[in-house]
Amino acid sequence: MKPNKGFITVFMMVLISISLSTFSRAAFDTFSDVPNDSPFHESIFYLAERGIVRGEGNGRYVPDAPVTVRQWAMMLCRALGNDNPLNYDDDCIRQGYSDGWLEMTAITAPDSDLCRYAIYKSGFAAFGVDLYSLQLYPNEGKLSQQSEVLRAAADFGLCEDTCDGTEIITRGEAAELLYALLTKTFAVVPPPMLDNIPLDNKAGVALNNYLLEIQKIPESMMQSFAEKDWRYVIDFDYLAKLSKKYDLGCTGATIYEGRKIIVSSAKSTIHEFGHFLDGMMGFPSRTKGFYQRESASAASLLRTYALTDAQEYFADCFVYWIKNRGDGKKMAMLQNAAPETYHYFKMLEENDWKPSLSP
Repeated sequence: MKPNKGFITVFMMVLISISLSTFSRAAFDTFSDVPNDSPFHESIFYLAERGIVRGEGNGRYVPDAPVTVRQWAMMLCRALGNDNPLNYDDDCIRQGYSDGWLEMTAITAPDSDLCRYAIYKSGFAAFGVDLYSLQLYPNEGKLSQQSEVLRAAADFGLCEDTCDGTEIITRGEAAELLYALLTKTFAVVPPPMLDNIPLDNKAGVALNNYLLEIQKIPESMMQSFAEKDWRYVIDFDYLAKLSKKYDLGCTGATIYEGRKIIVSSAKSTIHEFGHFLDGMMGFPSRTKGFYQRESASAASLLRTYALTDAQEYFADCFVYWIKNRGDGKKMAMLQNAAPETYHYFKMLEENDWKPSLSP
């Protein structure tokens, strides 16, 4: 999902607005199909008197009907303080996709029903509830994204441990979820690795995908990265300006003078650490002649961008090594196509990526 920039500020403003405002229960007539003993009465009443839900007309809310993407998007927009009547529903959908709390299917099929997994994922993203993959924690396994979202929802008390992610959510259940997100605080314990990574999240995005990429970097390299006072920075604005300046689609940059790796896309992480490794080893990309002698024969294994120059070739070879070092067939392909490059990276790995041991 795309990053939800600036949402926390908006959310805090909404909470302040709600806390400072008074609402008269007498001023709101309850929906005829949501009696006092309905399990959704408190949630729907809370949202309705704040104008977040408005029913289906004729004094009815229809709590048992499936909630659509369009309806959920409008509920979230109103909850976040955005209630522009002009093309409101379509604007909410586009805003939700732009901010990262709706998927592309919201644009292509806005009147489709929402399943439990999709609405939890959307709600957590909209309210800045950061979830982390289980594999980021020591001695834990690996779950699918859907399983991780449902596991978090169960831990938060939003559903049972056995809840079905494909189950269609009703309008009443959607109100219940939004009520919980507005009135409670949900947070998970961040993975311990965050304590050891010099990281600046200037974009304010969810860190999970970035941490999954950082986790692939050899531990000794990460130690050197921290010891040499480097920082890993997530900064969309900086890279947008850099892209405009050089007319490039730049999603990562390594700033040697400032000792920073700057990324916008998590997928650029390993490549930029390849540049860090190059600098840490005294720029073998410039002195060893790998690019001049082997880039052409290795071209089919790497991105086209790797052929830009010697440093990009080195960084992309590092990406190839990290992603494929457990695949004997692919490593043999690199050895055959670029034997000098292969043996250099093999030597680095055998020496635990230590700069003092690099010839």
